[in-house]
Amino acid sequence: MTAHEIDTAITAIAAVTASVSGVDAAPAFAIFNVRENIFALHYVMTSQSEIAPIGTMRDLAVIACDIITPFVDVLSTDLQEILQIAKAVKLAFVREASSGGDMFSNTISTFGICRMEFLPNYIYGNTQYIGYRIMLEDVKLEYDL
Repeated sequence: MTAHEIDTAITAIAAVTASVSGVDAAPAFAIFNVRENIFALHYVMTSQSEIAPIGTMRDLAVIACDIITPFVDVLSTDLQEILQIAKAVKLAFVREASSGGDMFSNTISTFGICRMEFLPNYIYGNTQYIGYRIMLEDVKLEYDL
């Protein structure tokens, strides 16, 4: 996977996340000075390349979106609210792959599974957070060599 293809895909995924009500910030790439209550981090967890038809490559990746809030804010931000936001982000991702979506601005061909998990103890930038991770698994990116 070239840097350009994955960067473009992550930027498009972050744009979908940012469109969900309740997400205060959704940068495409990790930053350590986030000052928002509920925010999203986007990154590649794993990636593997496959040989495709002559002159092309295919990459399968797992791209994660973590919806998190500082642990100290959990009393002021109901964990149920964070769950609802995470479910809305997951639904937005699935809609992108439906007939009405545009596959994240046509940056990916498809993805296989959209998985969500609870993050009870998430350390980021020396601060403890809590939230949910949404993983797009088997994200297929095809490009010319």
